[in-house]
Amino acid sequence: MKMACRRQVTREEDTSYSLLGILGVDISIAYGEGAHRAFFRLVRELFNTKKHVIDLFNRSYDAGESLLPSSLESYQYREPFWDYPDGGTCLDDYLPPEPIIPTHLGVCISLLLAPGLVTDTEHDEKYVPKGGLSAKTSITFYFPTGERRYSWLLLCDKRLYTGDLADLSTQNRLELPEGVSSIYMAGIVNFGADTSGHILLPEKCLALDLNWDGILAGNFTRNS
Repeated sequence: MKMACRRQVTREEDTSYSLLGILGVDISIAYGEGAHRAFFRLVRELFNTKKHVIDLFNRSYDAGESLLPSSLESYQYREPFWDYPDGGTCLDDYLPPEPIIPTHLGVCISLLLAPGLVTDTEHDEKYVPKGGLSAKTSITFYFPTGERRYSWLLLCDKRLYTGDLADLSTQNRLELPEGVSSIYMAGIVNFGADTSGHILLPEKCLALDLNWDGILAGNFTRNS
């Protein structure tokens, strides 16, 4: 996908049609449908016929964009971080627990949600994990321009689950803890599950930054 981004073609649909043999998929040729429609049909066929498709999410994203890629150009900044030196990618280590289904609204996909506090410093003496999970890790934000920004993510910090900070419906929104810049909800894409239902995680996870209406002052979930 990345190599084909800058390919010069006579007809705009050929940006997608020229990849059919390389990717091993078959869609009907329909000149006049436009590049966007041709690419949508190509991606849909990949989701419908291939087992290992997580690498399709390794691309740049614009604000408000659907998870389903809209054009080949979004792969111009595909990140090689997850690639193995000898070929292949760790994004294919596990098959998705449920089939990934493209729809007219976007993509139906299973995500492993992991909330955390974002800080600019590696050391936070107030960090106490909730339950038996300890997950303090660096996080890299990738921008369409190729720019990167680094922060530290304190996953499942106990402070997320105390009082009104964890109640989206409350009217008394709490301020973020001192030293914390924001709350981050990671939607991990490349995870699996064994026959007992235990979650399997690779060494390197691809996570989406999830946002939705209602998050103010750090509130991230609704009590039930």
